[in-house]
Amino acid sequence: MLEIYLDVDGVIYNINKCALDIASEEFGLTLEWEKNDDWWWQGKNMTDTPPPREYFEKLLNRKGFFLNGEAVDGAIKGVNKLHDYGFDIKFITAPHWSSPYMIHERMEWLEKNFDWFKKEKHLILTSNKKVCDKEGKVLIDDYPHNLTWDEGVNICYSQPYNREYKGLRMNSWDELVEYLIELEKEF
Repeated sequence: MLEIYLDVDGVIYNINKCALDIASEEFGLTLEWEKNDDWWWQGKNMTDTPPPREYFEKLLNRKGFFLNGEAVDGAIKGVNKLHDYGFDIKFITAPHWSSPYMIHERMEWLEKNFDWFKKEKHLILTSNKKVCDKEGKVLIDDYPHNLTWDEGVNICYSQPYNREYKGLRMNSWDELVEYLIELEKEF
């Protein structure tokens, strides 16, 4: 079976909605996460002008930020379907090293949403996702900078800020699950 390496933020955990909902509430703005075309939530397509990047950098360090957000549409169902199909799933995430809460909250959120999740078996914390690159492995990430595997398969999970990515991309969890099941048949 293929090994599936899933980035968390922007692929499983809707960090974009979480960040922009909090900023909208605190500043009395309307910041639509679906229109954000910038990794640091500085998109030009939103109705209101977002607060500066420094605000969001501090927001990532708040207690509860990585625990109380929603999943990306279809992600929980899709990941569980892949797990039930027999794929070896790893969640691979770059920690926000300055946050005293992120790692614990990330593990708690994953445990809450995936009853089969075991942190010692299914979680990889690294800022260098290339260390897991091998044939028979698939990386799914929303940040093109991480999609640099040479031996494994790179899949971009579509977000408004990664439209420039020219490689393989998936626009929904339904599409992603279907693709991975078909890809497994080739191995």
